Amino acid sequence: MTHNNRNQAFKGSEEKPHRYTKDSFTKELIGKVVKISLVNGSTLQGRLIELGMYDIRVQTSQSQLIVMKSSILTVEVI
Repeated sequence: MTHNNRNQAFKGSEEKPHRYTKDSFTKELIGKVVKISLVNGSTLQGRLIELGMYDIRVQTSQSQLIVMKSSILTVEVI
């Protein structure tokens, strides 16, 4: 697709493509108990302690875990 064809395909659209401006994890979730489903099929449950740009820290009943956000499928607040 040439540059001109691309412009014609998106002609009339006022909005430009953009990334999500808000992360799914916000500071309001810190301290809450969450159930996390991972891409490898396992789940874990614990209290969300800290949020990083690429990872989160969760306190489970056994230990603290650092989980990479890229490995998370779903998060449920309990």
